[in-house]
Formats: sequence, C-alpha cells, structure tokens
Amino acid sequence: MLFRSEALGAEVDGHKATVASLRQATHAADSANRTKIAFLSGMSHELRTPLHAISGAVQAIQETPLDTEQQRYANIAAGASTTMQSLIDEVLDIARFEGGDASVSSPESFDLHRLLEGLRVPQSATPSSAPWASPLDITHDVPRTVLVDQRRLEIVMNNMVGAAV
Repeated sequence: MLFRSEALGAEVDGHKATVASLRQATHAADSANRTKIAFLSGMSHELRTPLHAISGAVQAIQETPLDTEQQRYANIAAGASTTMQSLIDEVLDIARFEGGDASVSSPESFDLHRLLEGLRVPQSATPSSAPWASPLDITHDVPRTVLVDQRRLEIVMNNMVGAAV
C-alpha cells in the first residue's frame, strides 16, 4: 500500500511541476505579446507622420499643372500612400484587437466595380514600367454593390494585383 501512495505522490508532484511550468510559459507568452502589441502600436504611429507629409506633398503636386505622365505618377504615388495608410491602420487594428481593445468593422455597402476599375493603376511608378493597360472585363455576374469591409477588401485586392504584376 505504501508503494502505491508513493507512486501517487510522485504523480501529483509531476502534475504540480507541469502546472507551474505551464503558468511560467503562459506568463512569458503574455509578456511577449504585450511587448509586441506596444511595438506595433508605437511603430504604426511613428510611420504615420512621414506618411502624412508624403500624402500632403503628393496632393499639393496634384493641384499644380502637370502633363499626362506627371499626373499618372502623382496618381500612383497618391494611391500608394492611401494603400500604405490602410496597411498601417490594419496593423493598429491588429494591435488593438490582440490587446482586447478593438471592434471589428461592420460591413458597409460598397461599389465593387469602382474598386476593380481602380486596380488598373500600376503598382510601380518606374519609368520603365508600362501601365497596366489590359482592359478589365467585369462580367455581368459580378455584383456592382457588395456588403463588405471596404478597407480590408482594398488591401487584399491591391496585394493580389501587386503579386500578379
């Protein structure tokens, strides 16, 4: 009988050690997660300042007389800064969500055809890159209006086009 009691005691001690180890690992993971969230939030805010300056400068340039090629480049830069702003917002949303302080955006009615037509703008503004001139054939079964989180859909679609080009 003593042998069973010792075995049971050893098993309980093993479980206690496992529970203590799991608590320690959970504490370390929570601490690392808080550090990651603080980093993402801080970095996102640091990126906004220069991005706002870039966006403002591009907008000012767009309000000046430009030839067709200059206007195309200015539009590419404006679109890229808008996409970058969306990505930064997405990082902030993730940090807020992981920190328990976020709400998921409610889907809104959105003109899908407008987004698809806007994808014709090339991802690259280098002079050697030709604009994406292929006509976009939006078939009749693609709805004009969809109920969606517009910002997230734009990010996904721009990433898909960027990967394809």
